[in-house]
Amino acid sequence: MAGDAADCGAPWVLFTLLKESGTASTTGIYARRADGSDGHLLALPQAEASYPSTTPDGTALLYAGPSVESLFLYAFAGGTSRPLDTMGKTGFGSVSPDGQTVVYGDGNDLWVVGASGSPAQHLLVEASSTPSGAAGYPVFEQDSQTVVFAVGGLVQSIQAGGGGLSTLLTDSAPGTFPNPALSPDRQQLAAVVSCDGASYELRVYPLASLPAPCTAGAVVTTVSSAPPYYDLAWGPTGLLAYSGGDDVFLVGATGGVPVNLTADLTGVLASASEPTWAPACAALP
Repeated sequence: MAGDAADCGAPWVLFTLLKESGTASTTGIYARRADGSDGHLLALPQAEASYPSTTPDGTALLYAGPSVESLFLYAFAGGTSRPLDTMGKTGFGSVSPDGQTVVYGDGNDLWVVGASGSPAQHLLVEASSTPSGAAGYPVFEQDSQTVVFAVGGLVQSIQAGGGGLSTLLTDSAPGTFPNPALSPDRQQLAAVVSCDGASYELRVYPLASLPAPCTAGAVVTTVSSAPPYYDLAWGPTGLLAYSGGDDVFLVGATGGVPVNLTADLTGVLASASEPTWAPACAALP
């Protein structure tokens, strides 16, 4: 990755692209700049890639490979991809700010594994111990030790080594997953919540103020529907990306009118989900 961001254009939004043809479907990771320009499917070493998540320093991409049975780290600068020592099903994961640890969900449980072999994979949150029987969308706080994640109707945190479980935010709609996103400086938390059990809003909370009432968060925008989850990602220029339904939307973290980033891709995709951000000058494949 090289160059000045001002010379490279808008930052990249990467997301999982689902394409369907008859009864067959394929997935890949698509890149589009936040201003809607450019756009291409990433030429990654692993086919059927999904669940993209860039490292906090913006130099590499964490993603799930074919059949979501393995996680890979792809370095933008060198174009190299290496598997992590995971076993079994994988899903959305995050790399710690110090680059040492990866936490990921498999659709039920949360797991921790070393980015380069240590620590060995171990169970962090067991689904059966959660209120909803599932935990997911984990992200690291700035200390690289605290993991924030979603369970049904709750945002919780836990230490990556285990222990210290606490509830940061309680949603009034326990059937939804208010998947959290942290700001690039790890000082604010965004989540789609229902504070009254009826309407749904994308809200932002100072992380240091949590736990706090659901209504304490500043409303960024309301959302008109309530799928089981929204995938949130906070970009480097103050934009939030989220998937609602089959498209990816962008909205300013301080408010504004959401923009459908994938509206013109009709016919190219069946759905777009799991957005993440990459720096404007990232050397995407």
